[in-house]
Amino acid sequence: MLRSRISHFFWFSSWVILRINQKSDSLSKSVFIAIFLGAVIGLSLHFISANHTKTIIEWYSIVGNGYVHLLKLVAIPLIFISILSAINKLENSAGIGKMSLTIVGCMLCLVMVAGFIGLLTAHVLGLDASAFVHMPSMLTTEEVNKTAAVSIPQLVTSLIPTNIFLDLTGARSVSVIGIVIFTLIAGIASVKGQKKRRRKKVRN
Repeated sequence: MLRSRISHFFWFSSWVILRINQKSDSLSKSVFIAIFLGAVIGLSLHFISANHTKTIIEWYSIVGNGYVHLLKLVAIPLIFISILSAINKLENSAGIGKMSLTIVGCMLCLVMVAGFIGLLTAHVLGLDASAFVHMPSMLTTEEVNKTAAVSIPQLVTSLIPTNIFLDLTGARSVSVIGIVIFTLIAGIASVKGQKKRRRKKVRN
């Protein structure tokens, strides 16, 4: 009986959010309304027993985890298509070089900012490796030592993709940078190929 009520509540709240999204023309408005409803639902869980809360969270994780999985599904293909499309619209090679440097530079800056935030958070909260000693880890000691021993030239070399299909799956930690580099090369080759075809048409 309880699971049936939770299921009905789950689908009703999902339907309400969907209707709000359909009626609202502003994306930001829909996002803020969804955040508010999520906060209300989260606060209401404090007034429910722990056993019931666990069941409700399992149901709502379908939406949350499903949304994250869909984002992961489209993120890498979207990067590939958007960069390739932008390069194909450019006419001069100088613009391509400038765009390439801007994209790679922005990505490296974002990585540095993320690392700085991580270090700052660990320093402010007083986190250290001792908190993770008893946690199950997917990395072996040998893999950690290999990562720590990587030199700067080896790190730069690892950014160059060797298998684009492997990087499209996100299997490597630098898959996104590898895809960006491959897309830039493919885009430049495509533009140069189009220019050669135009020159041949003009000559003929």
